[in-house]
Amino acid sequence: MSKCKKIETIYSVLTTLKKISPETFKTNEECQAHIETKLRKILISERKTLFSKTCIEAHLHLNKKTIDNTIEKNDLNLSNSGHKKLISRDAFIKYFAVPEIMKSITSKKVS
Repeated sequence: MSKCKKIETIYSVLTTLKKISPETFKTNEECQAHIETKLRKILISERKTLFSKTCIEAHLHLNKKTIDNTIEKNDLNLSNSGHKKLISRDAFIKYFAVPEIMKSITSKKVS
């Protein structure tokens, strides 16, 4: 599978997860567990183990400063290069994808 196709597949899953109704799960913890399971499954199937800052920005539409702050605050950078930022699949799920998806889902409860 081409790199572009992999990115489209991951982006599609992220977009679909953001559309989950807040009423689908009884608790936020159940929802989070569902999201983590789905993300792990697709990222493993796509053999995606590392995420660059650019990739995080493209998948989740976060700004670079937010990404940098989260990476530095939680000591997530796996790159030996000072200017390159690479994080693990688990860090992407825990610190970026799940919080952003949960924000999207819980914001629907307020509306």
